[in-house]
Amino acid sequence: MKEFIESIIEIILEDVSCDHQIEEEYSGGPAFDDVAYSLNDEKAVIRKCVEAIPARLIERPEITEGFIDKKATELHDKLWPGEKCGGQCNRQREIKDFLSSLLNELAAKINLIER
Repeated sequence: MKEFIESIIEIILEDVSCDHQIEEEYSGGPAFDDVAYSLNDEKAVIRKCVEAIPARLIERPEITEGFIDKKATELHDKLWPGEKCGGQCNRQREIKDFLSSLLNELAAKINLIER
């Protein structure tokens, strides 16, 4: 993750402009430099920053309980098309528990790879 942050900082620094305006103090004291920073092309910087982050870190599907229930029901209905139990039978609960543990295990392995 550190390398992505560093590349984003480089993208921003490449586009930053710095305007200096010498301001004089009201009481006749010494002048001071009033610096204003801005981006030359904000939209291009945002686009480049988004492109610098791999899609696998941005486009993760959210795995919810509803998603797991839906997929368990789909698999149950494919395996036993004539048996409609509305999520109440033991087979469907076993499928749901299996899918949930499988997704948790895969998420843990993905997190290890990213570090």
